[in-house]
Amino acid sequence: MSLLFKLFFLILFSLILLSCSKEKIICSIGNCFFHDTLEPPDKIKLNENIFLIKGPKNKKGCTQYFPSSKDGSPTVQVIYFYNKDKKITNSSNPKNCL
Repeated sequence: MSLLFKLFFLILFSLILLSCSKEKIICSIGNCFFHDTLEPPDKIKLNENIFLIKGPKNKKGCTQYFPSSKDGSPTVQVIYFYNKDKKITNSSNPKNCL
């Protein structure tokens, strides 16, 4: 192969890797696909007193969050979820959850 041909492929490969900086490319024999690398946070601050604590994943594979307060005051015990759009919701959607 000529040096120019090798250089072209090196630059092309570098650009592909740079364009996938927020995603991992997972490859197996003959199959490559993108895998989202967003990780669910351990704690989500709602206001100065109330925050959500990361819990286990439900049957659908979505991470559950439970409310808690800094000052120990009672909170409404609702299960929340954090989606890929970085929004908090009370519905578990396996296509969009973390």
